[in-house]
Amino acid sequence: MSKFNHSNLIICPPSTEQDWQLLIKLYETAFPDWEREPSENLRHSSRDYKRDVSILKDGESVKGLSIVDYAYPQDYALFSYLAIQNDARGKGHGSTLCLDAISRFKSEYDVSTLLIEAEDRQAKLYNKLGFSYLPLDYHVPKYGSQASIEMNLLTIPVLNMADQSDVSFLKRCISHNLSFGYELSKDDPRYVRQMKSLKKIEIN
Repeated sequence: MSKFNHSNLIICPPSTEQDWQLLIKLYETAFPDWEREPSENLRHSSRDYKRDVSILKDGESVKGLSIVDYAYPQDYALFSYLAIQNDARGKGHGSTLCLDAISRFKSEYDVSTLLIEAEDRQAKLYNKLGFSYLPLDYHVPKYGSQASIEMNLLTIPVLNMADQSDVSFLKRCISHNLSFGYELSKDDPRYVRQMKSLKKIEIN
């Protein structure tokens, strides 16, 4: 648990049913339908897959959330969601939640790489907080449709796209995320398109 100086705000896992209900309410309010997986999935973890959920609390209120998904056999994590209540925005709480999640990734979880998908405005913030852009034509599938949206893919630590082992590792991560995280079959046009674009990465 992290506590803010001179404040009642804390970052902690949701520990009560009320925490979970407020977290889900914020999640469903903050993200459009196409960006949300089913809310009941938020509590899911397994032996090989860990969902690290944190909330920013002010007394009994939930002011923010962060969700990082750890895929242990594939040796990567995806920073899936970050949201702040409207009345708590503009105070640096999003950056604080993000840095808290990065700190746990580095100190508590045994995977090598943290990835994040982000549109341009959010990507600029994540870049300032330590993520590096990957030079990819990258599209994120939309839940509940056959469409996708262009986004940036960023990473901690830096992956060297001139190194064959890093490129091969990234391809495995993206393939797993599309098939496991977004539940795309390998003949889905979005899967085929994304994996085909990865073949264009040149190894110097």
